[in-house]
Amino acid sequence: MSISSLEGFGAETETGSDTGQQVAIVQFNEYMNMAIDPGPLQGDIAKESLLGRVRQLLAAMGRRNRFILECRMGMVGPPASLEDIARSFSLTRERIRQLEIEAVQGLSPMFDWFQELTRDLADVLRRRESPLTFLGAVEMESRLQGMTRSGALMSYLLQRLKSEDIYMVCIRGITYLMLLSQRDWEEYCAKILREFRTDEWAGTPVSECRQHVLQRGQGLDKGALELCWQEIVLSCGFVSVPQGTVLKPSTYSGWVRYVLSHTDQPMYLADIKSRIQELSGRELPEKSVHNAITNTAVLFSRGLYGLEQHIRISSDSIPDIITTAEQQVRSGPPYRQWHASELLSAVTQELGPVPGLTKYTLNHILRNSRSLQNLNRMVWGLGEPNDSNRMARINIRDAVLAILEEAGYPLSIHEIHKQLMKQRGLDQDLNFQIHAGEQLVHLASGLWGIKGRDDLPELFASAAEN
Repeated sequence: MSISSLEGFGAETETGSDTGQQVAIVQFNEYMNMAIDPGPLQGDIAKESLLGRVRQLLAAMGRRNRFILECRMGMVGPPASLEDIARSFSLTRERIRQLEIEAVQGLSPMFDWFQELTRDLADVLRRRESPLTFLGAVEMESRLQGMTRSGALMSYLLQRLKSEDIYMVCIRGITYLMLLSQRDWEEYCAKILREFRTDEWAGTPVSECRQHVLQRGQGLDKGALELCWQEIVLSCGFVSVPQGTVLKPSTYSGWVRYVLSHTDQPMYLADIKSRIQELSGRELPEKSVHNAITNTAVLFSRGLYGLEQHIRISSDSIPDIITTAEQQVRSGPPYRQWHASELLSAVTQELGPVPGLTKYTLNHILRNSRSLQNLNRMVWGLGEPNDSNRMARINIRDAVLAILEEAGYPLSIHEIHKQLMKQRGLDQDLNFQIHAGEQLVHLASGLWGIKGRDDLPELFASAAEN
């Protein structure tokens, strides 16, 4: 039997090979021998139902067009792609696409009827408060009789027949009817998720989060919004706290902000870590939490952290504090580096005692200065904020080496500390260590010098006597 003898079924082979003919023959014989409407498509189906009308119109078509549509609609197995069907006929994908368009025109007698059906379904979706599954629609709408396992058929018709903007959307293995497409629904959910995963939303009550989802989705059917809310709950999660159920922070920084925002006083680092682990219900990486605390919170003293809300300084006095500190820095050499404790002394001398102002809170306030550059470790200098081209904070070892070179002889740790105070504005109670290296040498208890200059026996003896 040749392909051309199949009454037009697959007659347009583009390859004259025996292999292409055999594939088409096998496919055709399988089609003719199978039950045309297997499984859920069997039984008494009302002719006025969607499935009944589709069957009638398919029965009136030529075998090839009927075969193409039934394969594409998933009526004879899983929905087939154009490539799958093209291989069966040894035709190109484009040719099968053209034949499919021709075949769909054979469904034109039901176009108006299908439009009315989808319009009614769209009205139902607009009125419903909850999501509508496809199976639920089949149970509810008599015109969908027998469509329990025919989601592929419904999806195909929605895509190709003129109808209301109604879509089949699959979420976690369940198919729903919606007034927006799968892509639009996923994009909306992703947008809301991005918002909720920022630190600003951490700790927000569940009721406010839900209301935000509804407000941002005005114009969408409520069922789709309800499903989006379910995704938020599953993806973000909520945690029960004394204040109620709130959105769980999605980052370590978010946890830090949440914990500190619910206390009247700054907290010690260990207490913050303990509280975060208590609320999250799981062990968290020690280093990650520590870094989040130091990078997110305001340092109030060694190991004590809080937020700006814990800074008890009048907002009216902050501009004068910043201006006074800027004037003090400008009064010195251009590249003089000032410690926050020195600037605190200058501010206190000029403005008098300011309640709540410490070297730590001053260090935080100066971040709002437009002419001072933060060099880290509470050290400041002239320059635009974050201006890395101006200068870098002097390394302790380099500073000590420069002091020893200028002195010309070994110095005690006390003398080195005094010089650091003079040159860099280091705090008097600052604890620092000097480590021996390629250039620095430890000569005696508390005595340091330069290797190759001060560690010769005769020089060492002379320095020790002094």
